[in-house]
Amino acid sequence: SAMRSILSELVRQNRLIVVEAFSLDVPKTKSLVAKLSSLDMNEALIVTESSDENLHLASRNLYRVETCVVSNLDPVKLIKFDKVLVTVAAVKKLEEREEIGRQRYGVSDAWSVMAQDGSADRC
Repeated sequence: SAMRSILSELVRQNRLIVVEAFSLDVPKTKSLVAKLSSLDMNEALIVTESSDENLHLASRNLYRVETCVVSNLDPVKLIKFDKVLVTVAAVKKLEEREEIGRQRYGVSDAWSVMAQDGSADRC
């Protein structure tokens, strides 16, 4: 599975950071920069379980920061960024998709499941 291989490589290279939760109270770029700085990150792909309007609005002015809902995650996005920040809930959702893929389609790749069910739209 492409996604699993890429995620494993990100872990091996210390480029994947898993956090319990990641959100902002206000849609301020300055708040997001401070939060990323506290994690020693200045650029990242932020993957969450569901859409977060404040996070999206705060990140849109940052050149090397992008937010993505796990259902829209694709292999290209994963390798595009030096760091990938993922919430625990997003990891669980990705694991669920892989399990569904194995059961329903006979594939072990979440990306294949997303492509088949039409949820592989851009973030």
